[in-house]
Amino acid sequence: MAEQANSAQQGEIAVADDTRRTVRRRGRRREILLAEAARLFYERGYGSVGIDEIGDAAGISGPAVYKHFPSKQAILAAVIEQALERVREHIDEALAEPRPPQEQLAAFLRSQVEAAFHVRHVIPLGRADFAHLDPPDQQRLRREMRLILQEWSHLIVETRPELSEAEARALALGAQGLIHFMIRMGDSLDRERLAQRAFEAAHGALQPL
Repeated sequence: MAEQANSAQQGEIAVADDTRRTVRRRGRRREILLAEAARLFYERGYGSVGIDEIGDAAGISGPAVYKHFPSKQAILAAVIEQALERVREHIDEALAEPRPPQEQLAAFLRSQVEAAFHVRHVIPLGRADFAHLDPPDQQRLRREMRLILQEWSHLIVETRPELSEAEARALALGAQGLIHFMIRMGDSLDRERLAQRAFEAAHGALQPL
């Protein structure tokens, strides 16, 4: 009886190990699919990229892509969601340590510059591409975008209390756009210099004249 119980336990452990390995493989394939989809959408536009092409770029057959995502729209939603999660991670890290308002704003801006490097292929996926998403995905992703913009606005008001919420939001959009534009277009600069110039541009845009 003891031997049977031990054998059964070993069998359960083996099954669990196989399950974990399968989950890890699927997770890696999913990450590769998202990375390649983001690159292809960036280079050619969402409408010009097919499921089979995404699969080929990721080294996965077209039909196998559907094991990870039910549609191309779902891939687009996941690409944008992953980018927003990356931005949120940088925000949380930057704001984890209490600082005086100006220092907090500077840390936040540097975090957004760093995040922009990681999501540069996703930045151009604008309103036209959002129209391809299912309404629930549109609402969910736009809500997260609004929350991120609120973080910007709050920090700006902390350093410039004379501004209204609407003014702070407008400045936030402008500074955010500067960072995104410079990271996308500044290929002639090395990363460190480009990051510093993008930070300076965004920081300067938020200061009073």
